[in-house]
Amino acid sequence: SLSFGGYWAWDPVENASLVPWMILIAGLHCMAIYKATGNSLRASYFFIILAYGFILYSTFLTRTGILGDTSVHSFTEAGMAMNILIGLYVIALPLPVIILFILNYKKIPAIQKEENISSREFWMFIGSLIFFLAAMFIIAITSVPVYNKIFGSSIADPQDREFTYNKVMVMVAIIIGLLTAVSQYFKYKQTVKKYLTTKLLFPFLISVAIIILIAFVYPITFIKHGAGFLGAIYLALFATIFSVVANASYLWSVLKGNLKAGGGAIAHVGFTLMVAG
Repeated sequence: SLSFGGYWAWDPVENASLVPWMILIAGLHCMAIYKATGNSLRASYFFIILAYGFILYSTFLTRTGILGDTSVHSFTEAGMAMNILIGLYVIALPLPVIILFILNYKKIPAIQKEENISSREFWMFIGSLIFFLAAMFIIAITSVPVYNKIFGSSIADPQDREFTYNKVMVMVAIIIGLLTAVSQYFKYKQTVKKYLTTKLLFPFLISVAIIILIAFVYPITFIKHGAGFLGAIYLALFATIFSVVANASYLWSVLKGNLKAGGGAIAHVGFTLMVAG
């Protein structure tokens, strides 16, 4: 619309809205794990606290004008007094909560037993961790102007901003696509391998057919960054299509069309369809 450069151009203000959302998603998944198994309560607290903290930090990024030279739609300089007030606000609210979390960490209920690798909670936690690490990667690069301002350094912004993010996030898209495809079929505590392969075989074959059809009818020709990155794009597209088909199949074959019980599957379909786009 304004020259952001594409569907998602990794503009700092775009990132400032994305990062808290990603951390919140990690927290909500951990809360679902805790509700079902009693695991991951500590992680739930941690992610939710950080989600709130990064909402405030995102406000700092956009309102103080610190991104004025790197973003086409951040606010202009608000003035020293306002910047100090916003900065103090960002520190004053999350910091006491983080300190309380650390001091009471051992008092938070936790099950002293590792999750089974064939359980739903194990893979939900892995997905949450990947979401969190991806958010940290995004905000670390987005915050380069902040480092320069605070420490007086002169770290250069990436020359190819989009590829700096995309070469990592395309791998995240592959992993998240696959996890959201299969995780719904896992059962809490433990899952029988035969059940999993039986339920996922048909969605997998359908997804393979769709990606082959796309390759012939509407091939992706983005070769700017070489064949390796193009291959990664195809893998990410397959993973997200697989997630859409597998979750739609889960709604039909496992939940028997009960949409009230299918909130997770519906959300996965919407999210991975957006990533496929």
